[in-house]
Amino acid sequence: MLFPVVLIKLNDIHTLEDALPLIKNNSVRDRKPEKGEWPDAETLEKRWHPIPPSRDIHITEVKNAEDQTFRYIYLRAYVERAKSTVKNSDNHFLDRKDRINSVDQNVLFFENEDNIYLAIYMNYSTYAQSKINYILKDLLYDEAWGNHTILPNDYNITDDVYYWMLRKVIMEEKILCSNPLMTLETFTGYSGNATDNAHRMTGDGERISALLGTLAFIFREDSLKSLKIHLNIGGTENILFELFKQGNIQVFEYDGEFFDGTYEEVQNLLTVYIYKNVIPEILQRYKRANDSKDWNGEKKKTFIEHVGAAMIEKVQKELANNQKLDDNMANIQ
Repeated sequence: MLFPVVLIKLNDIHTLEDALPLIKNNSVRDRKPEKGEWPDAETLEKRWHPIPPSRDIHITEVKNAEDQTFRYIYLRAYVERAKSTVKNSDNHFLDRKDRINSVDQNVLFFENEDNIYLAIYMNYSTYAQSKINYILKDLLYDEAWGNHTILPNDYNITDDVYYWMLRKVIMEEKILCSNPLMTLETFTGYSGNATDNAHRMTGDGERISALLGTLAFIFREDSLKSLKIHLNIGGTENILFELFKQGNIQVFEYDGEFFDGTYEEVQNLLTVYIYKNVIPEILQRYKRANDSKDWNGEKKKTFIEHVGAAMIEKVQKELANNQKLDDNMANIQ
């Protein structure tokens, strides 16, 4: 299972019941380009498509194995835009496929705390921003939907939250909450602002380069862009996902009993679960840790010092292992 999510907040819509008629009433917004030449008999498609195509656009309600109810609207957003060049050197219109740019993306509307969010299943990048704008301007236009926020701060992760999470893992204090039992089992990668390269570890990260790279990163208190974490919930649910600073995510693996169904059904349920349960729980527990002084500047300093000591210990162990290997090789010769 692998899927990314970019999140949009619809600031003036508060329930799925409010969103549904807006989607249905504006499901077909085909029109000609506002500027430039275009064939008289053609329009550009701008549509919400139901998934599956045979059904009407609707609100889906699903109960998982824990009898939790999940509600969402799952759609395909398709938008065409005219390219800047639509004619050839002979002043004839190019083939349609050569005259348009398009975005064809599955999306998910869901609600949380009287707010409506749109999850777009794509990686967040400069290129993706232009495609997202197709959907926002042509289908979620302000006159009907009001304003919106790309990557709202509702789910923003600060450096201090990341370091609190890292401490949970490294200091063996993995429990985030007890009801439901939610534990941070490990982290398997990170991305920092000092470099655009994401660091990935395999196995236990036993090689000295991976260990030192990770520990040195923490020791320097570098700013993080993302953290890839393995989260266990209730002892049965395992989610491996990357949590980015602005609240976008990428899910890599899911193994559990809560969610069942087709790939897309599990994808949708996991999306809602992570944004309604997992990230809010992380942020709430971090706030409680601050309020109770379980995490503060002094605790962070102690954690950083612990990491520094761990760096020295790891180096010494690795050097000792290397020396033992050299001695064994010398005996063989």
